[in-house]
Amino acid sequence: MRAFYIVGAVIVVAVIYTYFLMADQPQSRLPTAAELETVDVGNTAGSKADTLNASVAEVDAEPAHSTSPKPETTHPNSGKSIDDDWCIANTELAENDFRLAQEQKREWDLVRGDLSLAFVKANPDAPNAEYLQPYAELSRDDLIVHAKNDDKYALLVLSQRDDIDTKDKERAAKQLVILGHTSKALSYLIVREMSQAQVAFQKADAVVPEVKKHVANMLSYVKYGLTRKDPSALLTYMMFVERHHKDQLGFNPESVLNEEELTRIDSHTQKFVDMLDSRRAKRYLQPIQEVEIPAIAKPAYDYKLAYAHYLYGKYLTHSRTIKTINPEATERSSCVEKILSHVGRTNK
Repeated sequence: MRAFYIVGAVIVVAVIYTYFLMADQPQSRLPTAAELETVDVGNTAGSKADTLNASVAEVDAEPAHSTSPKPETTHPNSGKSIDDDWCIANTELAENDFRLAQEQKREWDLVRGDLSLAFVKANPDAPNAEYLQPYAELSRDDLIVHAKNDDKYALLVLSQRDDIDTKDKERAAKQLVILGHTSKALSYLIVREMSQAQVAFQKADAVVPEVKKHVANMLSYVKYGLTRKDPSALLTYMMFVERHHKDQLGFNPESVLNEEELTRIDSHTQKFVDMLDSRRAKRYLQPIQEVEIPAIAKPAYDYKLAYAHYLYGKYLTHSRTIKTINPEATERSSCVEKILSHVGRTNK
């Protein structure tokens, strides 16, 4: 199998597009690549995702325009410091530390590129919205000028605007990954790999080597994201797994690679990281593994992993691919269990 198949000169960020809303489409065929890119994954999680977000406050405060019920800012018995071992910010931290955690989480979101253009347009007062707003209405040519200077906000908009063609979006996503983004960028690249795998599968009506290649790429993105404390790519991958099981669409990404091929994902991921570091060196950036992951990443990671377990349950717990590349992600840590338990009590 070839070393690693993606990553060209650039890598970028984009809104995650998947076919999660394809339930209303005829089930006799796979969605096309064009159809895959017309659906924003942010609108696909449904009531379960809404319930989790309403029941457990992530470190971010809810946007002013949100209609979701707001959890209380602090718990009567809260009093932990941000430097303590904590899990749920709004129920465990003292008020000042809760505010500090919010600010650190916003900074971490910027580092990861966790900014959705569609959400910013709908919620102009949302955290970090001000970073994308100046770019939202720029022309394609102006965005590309900024993108050539590694302007990550221009790249984020470029990768998410409806009037930008797929090739420019993909180049932007790849460029963003080189710059250190792991959220929208990796998720978009997984969607592109899946759409190309579907086309190859449809054409051959079989799991041919090209399908395996794209699935290997997807899993390398997932593994890399998890090593950088960002489960965004994992969530996107699990959407495809669940969709296959629920609607029997196309191939099952869980069964494409045999055991030997799965063991190669580690080397695929390392080659991907080596490629990133090579591109980063040309920009006089330090190797990605030397970029510090802040302490706030741990509770943010636990929350998002709880989100994944809440949405995908048994599919994640019993995922043979994730068990191979990052077994800890299939398990529920004490913090993840605490978050899920809190949700369960809230929903009674």
